[in-house]
Amino acid sequence: IPQAAIDWVNRSGELHLMVGPQAQGRGVGTFALSAMVGHAFLDLGLRRVELCVLDSNERARRLYEKAGFA
Repeated sequence: IPQAAIDWVNRSGELHLMVGPQAQGRGVGTFALSAMVGHAFLDLGLRRVELCVLDSNERARRLYEKAGFA
């Protein structure tokens, strides 16, 4: 999580993830998302992680929903 995307007062952060077309469908996004969320909560001590996704990005929406983002 970039330093600018963390609100230390409220212990929350915004997550950004981009997977190139050559890596799509290989579990890279699932691994990266899991690693980043784990780092945010376990290492950084954040209490909230949020993200934004375009409605048209069906692949990303499925990944985020599978990971528990609503």
